[in-house]
Amino acid sequence: MTRCRWPEVSFGQRCHPAGGRLTGLRVARRQLRWSRAVGLDTRLADIGSRSAFLVLDEADRHAFLVAERERLGRAYPGEEVEETYVVDLLVASRS
Repeated sequence: MTRCRWPEVSFGQRCHPAGGRLTGLRVARRQLRWSRAVGLDTRLADIGSRSAFLVLDEADRHAFLVAERERLGRAYPGEEVEETYVVDLLVASRS
């Protein structure tokens, strides 16, 4: 049995996930790609809500958001940004 290494786990692979602490599990993996279109204000609000961003001082946050609005406005002239995501689900069960 091999040790599970992210992201190389495949459907039905028997391995030692979590460094061998969970031995003999059958692992199933599914990936789901999806996207959504959001307005520029929604995208900027999402960016502004991240904890790493919130620890910046007010002037730095404001300067970043102004520059990001200009950059995104050039890239998405219709002011609608497409965000693409991949949901990666691993389920382990005992056989």
